[in-house]
Formats: sequence, C-alpha cells, structure tokens
Amino acid sequence: MGARHSSVGSCVDQDIRALTLDSDPRKWAAIYESPRPTPIQYIFRHGAELAREECLARAASGEQWLDAGCGTGHLAAELAQGGLRMIAVDRREEMLAVARGRFGAMPLAPRFISADITHLPLRASTIDGVVATSVTGRLAVVDSFLCEVARILRPGGWAVFSFTNRTSVLRVIGSHLPGRRSWDESLVAPSIRVYAKSEAIEHCTRAGLRVIELRYYNYFLGVGRHMFPPRAGALLAERLLRRRAGSLVARNLLAVTAKTG
Repeated sequence: MGARHSSVGSCVDQDIRALTLDSDPRKWAAIYESPRPTPIQYIFRHGAELAREECLARAASGEQWLDAGCGTGHLAAELAQGGLRMIAVDRREEMLAVARGRFGAMPLAPRFISADITHLPLRASTIDGVVATSVTGRLAVVDSFLCEVARILRPGGWAVFSFTNRTSVLRVIGSHLPGRRSWDESLVAPSIRVYAKSEAIEHCTRAGLRVIELRYYNYFLGVGRHMFPPRAGALLAERLLRRRAGSLVARNLLAVTAKTG
C-alpha cells in the first residue's frame, strides 16, 4: 500500500480534483454560498454538511475543536454557532482574510490561525475534536497530518475526515463523460489522492485513531452543470446504500474516528 501512495501519479483522481493552493478565496466561499451549486461545488459542500452533522452529534457544548484546513471558515463558523469553541487553521492568509471578514465579528467567533496543519501550534492532548474536509487528498504524506491530529487530541477525542473514494464506479465513469471539462476547472488542481476504504482505515489506525464509523456520500454523475440523479435522488441513494454498496458507488467517504489510549 505504501508504494501506491508514494507518488501523486498513482493516485490521480480523473474526475473531481482538489482546490489549488492559490485558488481565489471567493470561489471557495461560493462553494458554501451559491444558491444553485454546480456538481463540483456540491461535492465539497455536502461533505462539509455531513461532517458538521457528525461533529455536533458527538461533541458537548463548550468543547474545544479544531477545523484543520478551514479555508474561508464556513464550517468552523457553523460549528461555533452549534456551541463549540473553534480554532480554525489554514496556511493560506488570503483564505483566512475572507474568513475573518465574514465571521470574525460573530458571537463566539472561531479563532483563525495561519499554520501548517502537519505542524500545529497546539499542545499535546488539549483538543476535544478535529474536523478536516477536502484535506486528505491534497497532502503528499497524509500520515504526518493524521499523527499530528492524534498528538493534539485528548484521549478519546473525536476526529472526522473526508476522503475521495478510489473504488467509486461513479467517479471512474464520470471521468470519461464529455461534459466533465465544463465543470468549474478554475477551481481544481491537476491531481488528488484517493483512498479505498481499507486504505483510509489503515492510515487512521496507524496514527492511533480508531475508526468508529464510515459514511459514504455523493452518489451522482456530473455532466456540465447538472447532477444525475438530481440532488433528491442522490440523497435517497445515500440513505439506501449506506450500509450496502456504498464503498463501490459513492464518490466520497467520511471517517469518524476516536483517539485510542
């Protein structure tokens, strides 16, 4: 497995790609704010929606949580509104400037920090929970990040991560559809690392994070600016296939983990 993740070329996602490090932060913000999201916007937005749901279901009000790779801060702000004390980290100052402008004045606003998420400026065992969406696919060495998450988490603390599913037939089919190139290519970078279910579990376990639940999502093909099936059908498939064929069909998976020891 190590060899499979040693080079980006062996893990190139032919369909949905990661946002570039120098992307316009306004386009990142549009992912969460557009009234009619494009398929690629919906992929990122829905992952954040499910992550928020999982975090709030497990966290107690007043707990200290971290949003790693927070981008323009929308998820961190929503978790803060849900009663969590949020630290939000991103290494891109242009993203944090947008985040502070949008959410810096809200009650119980997240604390936005510029830092490398593989070298967090936080003490060991001081954080109750961590969430990271649209992050694992952009890291050259995901183990460094996961181990850093385990370091800062208190024993039993939660961590929620999204992954792009390497075994998804929808992702593979979508990469060959003629309309793929009409998606918002200005948002995406040349490659993204993808993971099979077993690989995601192995990476988390190796870092000292026990996988409690895997949740599969994004059951649709994207052609141009259209989703097939439409959103309602994709959500129905998500409910029906959650415990059956999810690992073979869904584009993405959400791993809910807890720190061991």
